[in-house]
Amino acid sequence: MVPLRLVITELLPDELDEEAVKAVLERCISAQLREASVACVQFVNLSGHLERDEILQLAERHSGRVLSHRQQGLDLFLPVVHSELSAMVVQVKACEAPHDSAYPKSAGKFLRPSVAFADGPLACELDLKHLDANSVRIYMQLGVVQPKHSYVCKLVKFDEGDETTPLSFPLQIYGISSRCLNSSIRASLAAILADGATWETFISRQSRLERDNTHRHGPVSREVEQKRASWPFLIKPEDSVWDSTLVELRRRLSDRKLSPTGRKRDLALRLKESILSDRRKPNASSK
Repeated sequence: MVPLRLVITELLPDELDEEAVKAVLERCISAQLREASVACVQFVNLSGHLERDEILQLAERHSGRVLSHRQQGLDLFLPVVHSELSAMVVQVKACEAPHDSAYPKSAGKFLRPSVAFADGPLACELDLKHLDANSVRIYMQLGVVQPKHSYVCKLVKFDEGDETTPLSFPLQIYGISSRCLNSSIRASLAAILADGATWETFISRQSRLERDNTHRHGPVSREVEQKRASWPFLIKPEDSVWDSTLVELRRRLSDRKLSPTGRKRDLALRLKESILSDRRKPNASSK
């Protein structure tokens, strides 16, 4: 269990003095989370939409989550240990330009859980505005070389919030200057970013190494999708309801002779309830 304020401090540059660090912490951490903690010893991958029970499981298991590549706005989700459901949410960018094409919304509004999770199951399970108030938002733009500012923590345009949500500012981090990195690790990360390798590229390279290695110790899968499916810490959803497109949802509902009209969230809930209803029927397991 590590105090949340110390986790944020370690992400800031070394050159900041104590007063500057204190000012950042007061801006990016809302008052009710000042004494909260984070317990994260590993990250697990999520291939479907995040749900409330999974957040609780993450906190219990001291894990953070790499969100699905389909998730808009956010890349990482770390439960914050507090009296209410709380989180540290992170968007990670690696573009060479100072900002990505969606900036400033990507560094502010899109980081809000109420925006990022609006079309998923969390919108039906939680008050996302309340989760907004209990979240620390971090925008990490690692790819920019020699950024003008190593960090920014202030109000971002289009991120004014509303009267019901206490105001806390997103922390924007640029380049690789966090004090938690030593010089050798920082140099290695810079080389990886300059290389521009994607996850698929990395796995392909590993596959070539495995193919050329004559001392194999078991079967090796070289297909990227098989690698993704067999990755040991990949969490797979029970079904793909929330990952289905609008067209797929309408088709699946029509096949079940259910109404295919409405918003995507309503369609997903309708289909999920129909699937659960089928499972509850007698002899469903034998079909």
